[in-house]
Amino acid sequence: MASAQPTPPCRPPRPRLLVGPFMRDTHASYMAGAFDDFDTLTFGAWPEAGIQMSGAPSLDRILAQLPPGWQPDLFILWRPEYGFIPAGLELAPFPTATLTSDWYLAFADSLDAARRVDVVVTGTRGARVFAAAGLPRVLALPMLGYEPEVDGVRALPQEQRDLDVFCGGNPSWAIHARRQQITAALLDLMPGVSVHHGPYVGHDRFNALMGRSRLFVNQTVIGELNMKVYEATASETCLLVEEGNLDVARHLEPGRSVVLFNRGNLQEKVRYYLEHEDQRRAVARAGRLAMASFTYRHNFRTIVEQVLELVRGSDMERPRSEIDAAAGRAGHTLRHGGGQAQVLEQLAAPENGGTPELDLIRAVAAYRNAVEHGVGELQPTLDALEQVFRRHPDYLPAAFTWTRIAAAHRPAPRVLDVATHTLRLLEHTAEPPFSSAHHYQWEAEVAFAAERAAWEAVEAGRSPGQAIKPWLQEDLWLLMARLLRAAGHGAQACRAAEKAVACRPAGHRARPLLAEWLLAEDAGQQACRVLDEHLRVHPLDLDAVRRRLAQAPDEGWRRHLARLEILFAAEPVLPESEERPTS
Repeated sequence: MASAQPTPPCRPPRPRLLVGPFMRDTHASYMAGAFDDFDTLTFGAWPEAGIQMSGAPSLDRILAQLPPGWQPDLFILWRPEYGFIPAGLELAPFPTATLTSDWYLAFADSLDAARRVDVVVTGTRGARVFAAAGLPRVLALPMLGYEPEVDGVRALPQEQRDLDVFCGGNPSWAIHARRQQITAALLDLMPGVSVHHGPYVGHDRFNALMGRSRLFVNQTVIGELNMKVYEATASETCLLVEEGNLDVARHLEPGRSVVLFNRGNLQEKVRYYLEHEDQRRAVARAGRLAMASFTYRHNFRTIVEQVLELVRGSDMERPRSEIDAAAGRAGHTLRHGGGQAQVLEQLAAPENGGTPELDLIRAVAAYRNAVEHGVGELQPTLDALEQVFRRHPDYLPAAFTWTRIAAAHRPAPRVLDVATHTLRLLEHTAEPPFSSAHHYQWEAEVAFAAERAAWEAVEAGRSPGQAIKPWLQEDLWLLMARLLRAAGHGAQACRAAEKAVACRPAGHRARPLLAEWLLAEDAGQQACRVLDEHLRVHPLDLDAVRRRLAQAPDEGWRRHLARLEILFAAEPVLPESEERPTS
């Protein structure tokens, strides 16, 4: 009689994940293996998303596309700083989480998304900020992954590396203010050492440069485990990261698999590791080995396990947004482009009007449809925006937004009174509403930097509205200065620009403009002093250095310009000598 075969153990079903929105390939195409351990459906406009959906669909519309009988065990709102918040997310009948790594680029949006889900997954600094904002369930976990077949595929052998120091990345100094100062500290390494930052390049080109580099200097934005940590270690490049980085210290060992620096010792450490080749290679090798286990598959398995464990068996009430739900979702959609039609659909005008916020969002959505998408006529949208301001003259976002938009479309004398009113309103507003992402229509770089001021205030237990007030004041004084100059009041325009400088002495916009106008007023020496002050704070401003030299030749500034042109060349400029500083 044949013996009974043992019954194979039943494997628990794989968790079902619904993940999105993936809006473009750069949001997901590099995440090899991230979802291999799960029964996953992705959604969004990315061609490889499992459920193709354009615009900003509601949660109900997304769920209607699921296969019959398939319901997620977990919904992951993927990086809302680059996507959208589905309407109705806060009512989801299953556990929800948001993964947000670059929340510092869209803090208002990321905070709004966090209040609509059960769990927030972010980095260590983000966990601190979201907890300070009152979010009860926040996990600090790595969200990116080690991928040597992508990030290390162009790495050269160590003996063939011809670029001494690479400090590439996003060159927006408004976002990376600290990186500007750190990069400037490397200028004195030249000549004899090749240092490259260059313009922004794509992923493949960036990794090719990384693979040529002996040292990579990585000054992060918020002390995070950013993509460059994975890319540098996969390329077996010796990685230098700023002291005090909150996440890198959890994965790499200082002096063994990573080199930590501060502004005072950066040059010394760079020179040391360039002169001690064996130690440089040892750190690079140890970094690669230390990060090798943190693949996308490993990190996402950890994320899902911990999120499901946190929500298992609990009946949690989501924090919800403190602002009007429709306004929050519509404002988020408006901020991130596309979906303007969805904004207007969500905000069909009620018979008896609406709140100032909803009125403003509706009018701005129509304006952006006309300007950016050619949908509708411009003049009626301008009239509608002005009507919102007239109906709500003491609502600061309406006054500020109309001032900025009117300045672009109305004659300067007509806008001066509106700008003056808005300045007075702001002066008597102790705490402007923190809705910059949705209403204020700032340029992107200004919005990023202003939101940093807001989240740093939240982290410190202070009001984000008070923190952004100097940014609003600077912006209005600059706008007033331009209006005055357009109206033929040159001296008054200079005084208004000086007030903008006083609002934010570390700002990067007011002093160059003031210097330009002082030159027009034949105040060359004063213009040089203004440019010198600007360059002390923003030493990598190429245009300002060139303007300074054009006005008054100076050997020190000429050398500084030559170094900047080498640093930012499209291709790394290598020293003529083939020798490299080694022991």
